[in-house]
Amino acid sequence: MTGKNGMTKAQALAEAKRRWGQSGTVKIDTSYPTGPYIVGRYVGGWFFIECMGPTWEAAFVGADRIKRLGSAN
Repeated sequence: MTGKNGMTKAQALAEAKRRWGQSGTVKIDTSYPTGPYIVGRYVGGWFFIECMGPTWEAAFVGADRIKRLGSAN
């Protein structure tokens, strides 16, 4: 599936692995009101959401924003 801005799921997965190593993963779930495109990490049988958005690109931008906010403390 391609995000609205053109990033494919395969490209999003490659980006997730670049950011978070082999645990990086992506999924699509239309049950979330903030958007179906979810980026995160799969560790020890658990999926940890880094962020989600209306496109893969937006989800990664959100993950960057959250990381910046977390590192400010």
